Amino acid sequence: MMKNYILMLGIAGVALGSYCAYAGNSATMTVTATIAHDVSLTLGESLSFGNITINPSETSGFLRFDSPTLLAYGDGVMAVRDYHIGTFTANVPNPSQKTGLSLTYNNDMAGLIFRGYGIVHESGNLFTVGGKLEYTSVPSEGEYSGTITISYSAQ
Repeated sequence: MMKNYILMLGIAGVALGSYCAYAGNSATMTVTATIAHDVSLTLGESLSFGNITINPSETSGFLRFDSPTLLAYGDGVMAVRDYHIGTFTANVPNPSQKTGLSLTYNNDMAGLIFRGYGIVHESGNLFTVGGKLEYTSVPSEGEYSGTITISYSAQ
């Protein structure tokens, strides 16, 4: 009987020694991951300053709005109609903070200068974009357009 215990201790010692020898070996593995932010920026309605009637004897004017109902204009601008705020949706982590959302725009509109008022969080994932259009010399009659780029970058 004692012989069986010694044999079992011997087998246990070999198994433990083999496990320790195995545990002493190591290997390094590289782990990679690609992370993408799905913000799903979707255009709703483009920003439009509408139809603007100006007094050509006034050399400057402006038109401003940053919500669907707030409209201010002055100097040489006499009337405005058919304007609307720009809208878009974005699946961003914290919409009320607008973190990571930004605007870039061009100002090449034949003497009309656009100044973006930025992004306003309305509700949920809905945002609006407003701005100010101004001139310091009488613009020619015609249609003018520029571009606004809305982008998201993780902060």
